[in-house]
Amino acid sequence: MKKYVKLGITAALMTALCACGGPKNNNTVTNDVNNTAAVENQEVTANSQTDQENGQVSQMVLDENGYKVTVDKAVEAFQKQYPNAQLTEISCEEENGNVVYELGGKDQDNDYKMQIHVTSGEILGQEQEAEKNQVIEALDLSQVKTEKEAMAAAKKEAKEEGLMVESWSLEVENKQAVYEVGLLKDNKEDLDVKLDAKTLQLIELDR
Repeated sequence: MKKYVKLGITAALMTALCACGGPKNNNTVTNDVNNTAAVENQEVTANSQTDQENGQVSQMVLDENGYKVTVDKAVEAFQKQYPNAQLTEISCEEENGNVVYELGGKDQDNDYKMQIHVTSGEILGQEQEAEKNQVIEALDLSQVKTEKEAMAAAKKEAKEEGLMVESWSLEVENKQAVYEVGLLKDNKEDLDVKLDAKTLQLIELDR
């Protein structure tokens, strides 16, 4: 899974991001995130950091029924910020104790990236890079299964008990929309499952 942004939440960084074209007055996906959500997020982060110190990072958050910020809301925020960009990839994973979405898109002249916290809706970072794109393999979310269906299908294909989802991503590879789901067993053995995003048929299982 590609890593484009490694970010810490600091006042200086957010100021720099805004200066580069980030949201001027709103650095959250939704307007209804309040102080309670912020406190909850701090508690989740603290618990995750404790788990990391113990060498047992829990990935169960990716298996939950839903987040306060859905994929649709994250995509809406990305498209609002970059209205001319075509969405090309979405991923979700844990970074530094936080579970985040990373979205990528392109237009003819630029590549765009955005990272969004799945609980608070905070936009943790944005990136714009000049790039001439003659061919853009855009995602059509209306034609693919949901990430929850993909996670369930990946576990089924792995045919093992006690698996947890470490990460998932969705992008177009050779004109085919593909989910890649990372699974963990006992927090130590990695399994990568690639699925056709339209049918959830198995493409590859890498143990």
